[in-house]
Amino acid sequence: MAESTERIIEVMQELIDAHRLARDTLGANEEVLVAGLEAIRSGAGVVETLEAAPANAQRRATQEMLERLVAARHQFRLYLIGACIDAGMSPREIAADWGISRQRVDQFVQEFKRVVAD
Repeated sequence: MAESTERIIEVMQELIDAHRLARDTLGANEEVLVAGLEAIRSGAGVVETLEAAPANAQRRATQEMLERLVAARHQFRLYLIGACIDAGMSPREIAADWGISRQRVDQFVQEFKRVVAD
């Protein structure tokens, strides 16, 4: 298997893992929100409910998850665009397929070249 194909597999797996983490984190957030909503509807005060919730830990987990998801998505896009260019597609063709501007594809291509060169 070509090195570029192996790298695509790696970045795809990282994106899948980041999606799974996002689902888990958002599910945990939803549980905290539902519990808080039920508490407030039952007469608990807002401040009291917030103090009882794991807000700090959830906020940190959410921020870390979002950063991981954005980074994984970006890496995937870089390597996929690089693979498309290597396969002979033009930036214009990639832009049309993805529904983004050709200039944006050019930016990805330039960044991909820098990443691969490092």
